[in-house]
Amino acid sequence: KRASDIYGNPAGVIGIVGSTKFTVESRSGIDAPRENYTDLWWNAAQSGWGLSIHQHGSDNIFAVWFVYGQDGKAGWYAMPTGQWLRARHYTGAVYRTHGPYFGDPAFNPGAVTVTPVGTATLHFDNVGAGLFEYTIDGVTSRKSIVRQAF
Repeated sequence: KRASDIYGNPAGVIGIVGSTKFTVESRSGIDAPRENYTDLWWNAAQSGWGLSIHQHGSDNIFAVWFVYGQDGKAGWYAMPTGQWLRARHYTGAVYRTHGPYFGDPAFNPGAVTVTPVGTATLHFDNVGAGLFEYTIDGVTSRKSIVRQAF
């Protein structure tokens, strides 16, 4: 059957069902971002390190910076939370983590250490480029970052 046969409307005519009002609430605040920065970020001129950023629907960012230390060994730094200073500027505490060997079948959560080592700020110029500023273990620096292209 055709819709017009079921509802008694001539084919192609849609009637008014009703009306309502609604309010669109603002996001987490006036400083909340409008863009989502979730991605892998890096600097092509400094291949070998990167920044993994995950932005949750709550606008909180969890970022992990993977680098090499002075000893040449891989290191991980995490910024598990922070706050938006402005819509394109996010800052938070940075932690170094260390734990048991991944191949150990008897994982011991008591062997995991989390050490506060500094702070970092992400400044996004736009959805594809920005600046990563940090002070970690007394070393202060800044690095230009762009989204990793695939």
